[in-house]
Amino acid sequence: MAVAAVKLDNFLNPQQIEAVTAPPGKILVLAGPGSGKTATLTHRIAYLLDQGSRPEGILAATFTNKAANELRNRLQNLVGNIAQRIQAGTFHSLGLKILRRHHGALNLPVNFRVTTESEAAKLKLEAMKQCSVDIKDKECVSHINKRISLWKNSLVTPEEAATWPNEREAADVYAAYQELLLQSALVDFDDMLYQTCLLFSKEPAALAQWQFEHVLVDEYQDTNVAQDALMNYLSTTHGSIFAVGDANQSIYGFRGSQIGNILRLQDSPGVRVYKLERNYRSTGVILNAANVLIKNNYENSNLKLWTTNPIGSKITYFRCISATHQANFIAREIKKLNRPFGDYAVLARTNGELKDVESALLRNKIPYQVMGGVNFYERQEIKDIMACLQVAHNPDDDEAFIRMALNFRGIGDSIIANFKDIKKRYKCRSLYEAARALLDKNVGKVRNRKYVVAMMDFVEAIKGQPFSPGLINHIFEASGMKANLEGKEQYARLENIKQLIQLAREFESYEDFFDYVAMLNDSDMRINQHCVKVMTIHAAKGLEFPVVFVIGLNEGQLPHFRALQEQDDEEERRLMYVAMTRAMEKLYLLGYKWTNRKEVMRKSRFLDEIPSKYLHIIKEGTKC
Repeated sequence: MAVAAVKLDNFLNPQQIEAVTAPPGKILVLAGPGSGKTATLTHRIAYLLDQGSRPEGILAATFTNKAANELRNRLQNLVGNIAQRIQAGTFHSLGLKILRRHHGALNLPVNFRVTTESEAAKLKLEAMKQCSVDIKDKECVSHINKRISLWKNSLVTPEEAATWPNEREAADVYAAYQELLLQSALVDFDDMLYQTCLLFSKEPAALAQWQFEHVLVDEYQDTNVAQDALMNYLSTTHGSIFAVGDANQSIYGFRGSQIGNILRLQDSPGVRVYKLERNYRSTGVILNAANVLIKNNYENSNLKLWTTNPIGSKITYFRCISATHQANFIAREIKKLNRPFGDYAVLARTNGELKDVESALLRNKIPYQVMGGVNFYERQEIKDIMACLQVAHNPDDDEAFIRMALNFRGIGDSIIANFKDIKKRYKCRSLYEAARALLDKNVGKVRNRKYVVAMMDFVEAIKGQPFSPGLINHIFEASGMKANLEGKEQYARLENIKQLIQLAREFESYEDFFDYVAMLNDSDMRINQHCVKVMTIHAAKGLEFPVVFVIGLNEGQLPHFRALQEQDDEEERRLMYVAMTRAMEKLYLLGYKWTNRKEVMRKSRFLDEIPSKYLHIIKEGTKC
């Protein structure tokens, strides 16, 4: 086997080798930022193969497609083509694969698909209307939406939710929403884990088909109840788990992730714990400051990062006058340092804080790329193309049919309402069948019939066509989408379509392509190496940059005011820690005294937790 030639001491440090060569069982590797966790994971798999494990018996679960692809590529380089036989992917992609095979056990139709976020939001609103919820009460709507997602990620069924005190309304909506999903042959993003765990809890025969000799999990600190349960279900028979994570980098509590998962595993009897504390990324000053900061958290990994990298220059701290002043300072520093634009990243707690930075970069003709904004699948042009593809594959998909139809000239809400009326009155199978009846049997009435004819001619031309990148290109042109591109975002939208066509080259079927695109997010898309990266701290997770600006270091921003209301600043401190440890060489910490509306801002408490000996403080009032 090719892996036998791998000499671990040529690639790994002693702590990594100890973890990689540990005997099978329950293993937790506490891996600090920049400590080579991906190398540890891939070499662990190589080691297991060398010890005689079957590649098909190894599962590596990640949180993003990008991480899964990187893992596969590194494995390919390490062990050759045998890497293709290892199951490596996201928790959600694995869950979806399981649901595809066992859909009947959950009463899901064979052609079910994953909703977009906007489709799911519409169905939840419909469920709320059915349950007489006041949908004008935005706070109530937001609470119910969050509660449903948290219930699913915590494996709480609608029946169990109904027993929760003071949550009867949300529980009723949850039950109605699940019924609407089933009627529409849809599953939402959370269902990929929730329904899979439900399947395994009820169907031992299905569970028996999905047992792995070794289960490896990346970013274990970010797992929620459902992901943790899935990991344990898949390792029921053999009990071999290799979890890699760092409680200090647990920053997805708002998505239902449970820092308690990694803390409990760390303290569980029989679990062997290994620590990776050597950092290969950052300078000594950055690591020393980050170590001191995170020690203020009661719940932490007890890791002390160290490096053989140079001590480096002090961290620059500047309390600017305003958000505009802060943005201008960043643009000035980028010009002054005169490094390649791809070396820089600007990180903020929320997307809203980045608008002034974008404006300043634009004014100074500095190219930039916004990352971590709208999911790729949620972008208008992508949703429009995907709706057409879904109609080509299954014209009876009403949600897709409506979205596709509304893109055609002359087709509006009144014509869609007409289709719905015909469907109900004549008991048509779908809106597509209703539109056909309108044209072929002259049922119903519609003005400007020619627009319906043009739209249905398009549908008939693409219906039943085999999946191909060329079909996407045809849809883009024949539907009029290409001709309708306009405005300042025209170039970006065209690039997104090109990326979609490029992605399509890797797939041979509609189903596989739909499933893959449904799970894409911004971190999976191409990074422009020649631009300044502008993003939230959450979007920067797993990335590194020579120069990092962390902005908005004010009370109410970082830490965020919601966390302060809940008297929980530990996850906010972890966010600050993650932001600081993205920097390789130079780190800027920036805040400001006044909002653009002349409101006074107090500096972030986290700045007081960093010893002044690590800071180069620019005098307040310095002009940009």
